Amino acid sequence: YDFLQTDASINPGNSGGPLLDAGGRVVGINTAIRAPANNIVFAIPINLVKEILPRLLKDGKIRRSAIGVHVSSLLPEDLSRLSLTSAQGALVRVIVPGGPADRAGLQVDDVILEFEGKPVPGPERLRWMASLAGVGHTATLRVVRGGRLFDLKIKLDELTTALPPVEALPFP
Repeated sequence: YDFLQTDASINPGNSGGPLLDAGGRVVGINTAIRAPANNIVFAIPINLVKEILPRLLKDGKIRRSAIGVHVSSLLPEDLSRLSLTSAQGALVRVIVPGGPADRAGLQVDDVILEFEGKPVPGPERLRWMASLAGVGHTATLRVVRGGRLFDLKIKLDELTTALPPVEALPFP
């Protein structure tokens, strides 16, 4: 997740307060303090708070959505094996049986390049975009498979029910 890291002087027990910039503007919400590491503080960026807060106020909780895959970065050997020239995107390593990706026809070794028209530079960004898209939302993925580029529609499930731990799934 995209957290801000700061060494601002914040005491343990004071999480939840605003992180301010030099102009007094709120740039984040202090979330975690690592006391053994000279009180390094992690904060949720304010833009993320602005995105999530309306959902939290409406539903009383955050429901994260998921595609139902395990993805990784593209390694040099993947680029060679899949005849790709760019390491941009998220490589599908595992499809969760019966999950959204399985139902939509996504396959192992597909590379997801875009989510809802936005570039996917790597797996972390894909996970983040998918988790905020909304449970039940039908998203469009731009995928490359076997040198062919195409779009795929996928209806997202809730993260807690869609994605078992990686230890429970066999990697190819």
